Amino acid sequence: MEYLNGEKATSKSTYSYVYKLAGRPISWKTKRATTIALSTLEAETDRLTKAIREVQWIIGLFSELHRPIDHPITLYGDNQGSITVANDPALHARTKHTLLKFRYVREQVKAKIVTIIYLNTKSLMRVRPGAPLVM
Repeated sequence: MEYLNGEKATSKSTYSYVYKLAGRPISWKTKRATTIALSTLEAETDRLTKAIREVQWIIGLFSELHRPIDHPITLYGDNQGSITVANDPALHARTKHTLLKFRYVREQVKAKIVTIIYLNTKSLMRVRPGAPLVM
C-alpha cells in the first residue's frame, strides 16, 4: 500500500493498492482516509486491513468462477511497523487503540490467506509482473 503524503488541510492520509494477475491489474483503488489516524502505524494497519478485505473478495470471486487461488497471496508493503505487527502475536501497549484491525490482519496471516513482505517504496514500483501488490 502506498501512503502518500496526505492532505495537509485535513491531516488525512491517502492510500492506494493494485492487485495484478498475469502482470495485468485486476483491482485497484486510491482513496483518502475518512478519519484521521493517530499514528503512522494506525494508518498503515488500517490500509492493510482494507487491502486484505479486497483479497478476500478476489478469492471469493475466483472461487465462484471455479478458478481457486492458491494461498497465501503475497502482499508487498513499505511500512516495517505494520508488517511486524501483522506477524507478531504479542500485543504491544502502543497498538491497543487499533486492536481489532491488528487482530484481523494477524488472523489472515496466521490462516495463510496472505503473506506480507517488506519492500522499500522505490522497489514497490518494480515488483515482478503478475505479483499481487499492496503499495
